[in-house]
Amino acid sequence: SPLLTFQALIEYGRENPGKLRWSTAGINGAPHIATLAALQAEGVQSAFVPMQGSTEVLAGLLGGTIDMGVMSDYAGPLAAGDVRLLAEIGPESIDGFPDIPTYKEMGYPLSPTIFFGLAGPAGLPDDVIRKWEGALKTISEAESFKELALRLNGNVKYLGHEDFGALVLSDIESTKSALDSLGLLKK
Repeated sequence: SPLLTFQALIEYGRENPGKLRWSTAGINGAPHIATLAALQAEGVQSAFVPMQGSTEVLAGLLGGTIDMGVMSDYAGPLAAGDVRLLAEIGPESIDGFPDIPTYKEMGYPLSPTIFFGLAGPAGLPDDVIRKWEGALKTISEAESFKELALRLNGNVKYLGHEDFGALVLSDIESTKSALDSLGLLKK
């Protein structure tokens, strides 16, 4: 692709209204909404192509069906030189790719953290919570886990249950705000 940077992609989108074709691994998830908000902030009229999963997005990229794919499962194709990183939708740079801009650095309205956590029923006893926190902290600090995350171009950041709960609630509010600004929030 001649689109070597995210800015080049934006310029292409502005110069060719409705021609920039893109997709995400999931419809209406945080990556989809954040990218839609970023394109809207840039005044880009684009064509979203619904796809299901990273495999379909990758096939669309490689086959020329889409110009941009937003997905997390890109480590293998990136290492093989089949795809190029243009931006990170999250607020933090990807380890090993400090020159790739983040949506937050570019000032876009939504820069979601894609996170994974463990949930339990309300009212879980404190000793059970502490036991799980200890186990998850140990796992997240293990070199083998960090190496796996690095191979998958992921960042590892452990949060205890209170901090993680606050992150989830903050993310919900940010997403609601973005959905509202895009006219996608049902009232």
